[in-house]
Amino acid sequence: MDCGFIYWLKWAASYIVIRIYNRFRRNRFGGFDVKALGDPVKLGFLVSNTEKELESPFADSHLKEAADEITFYGVNSKSECLFVSIARGCNQQADSWVYLRLGNDKTYCLTNTKGFQQPLERNSPSFSCGKLQMHYLYPMRRWRIFYNGMLKEISEDNKKDEEVAYIKFVFIWKAASDIYDCNSDTNPHGFASAMARSEWRKCSMPPIKK
Repeated sequence: MDCGFIYWLKWAASYIVIRIYNRFRRNRFGGFDVKALGDPVKLGFLVSNTEKELESPFADSHLKEAADEITFYGVNSKSECLFVSIARGCNQQADSWVYLRLGNDKTYCLTNTKGFQQPLERNSPSFSCGKLQMHYLYPMRRWRIFYNGMLKEISEDNKKDEEVAYIKFVFIWKAASDIYDCNSDTNPHGFASAMARSEWRKCSMPPIKK
């Protein structure tokens, strides 16, 4: 990797712009204060309206211009892992993904990734696609993941006749860290390095919005 004068010049310019950009960008979760005695929302005991809005499915009008997705991934000490995701679309359609690997080295996935959402009530916390359902119990902190249906077993030898099994699981996902906001909780050093390696359309302006 070439880390010459041009690289460090671009890195310095990127770092300064990122710092300025983050300083004036509104932090969506900036209301927490451990010294705010008597305020359960700022102390984190109660969920704020902002957290509920961000964790809940967006209105159908939002889906015409932007995505609405939810994804969870988990692994344990036995190398068992689970990946589930739902991407909502227009007209009650949705795409879902399930990848389940068990301790006996068997791996399962969905036979069909396309499906339909269940009708949502106003302010519903649920994401759904076919037999897969996910909804929050406590926004940003705890979710319930439920599946009840058929999954196909993925074979290592790529057999044409893959076996299909009935699978039912229920998981409770719990946050193990503070809320990470991708819009503001970024590493300026890492982003500056990435932008210094990228191409700039304007020599004096790093592509920070990308």
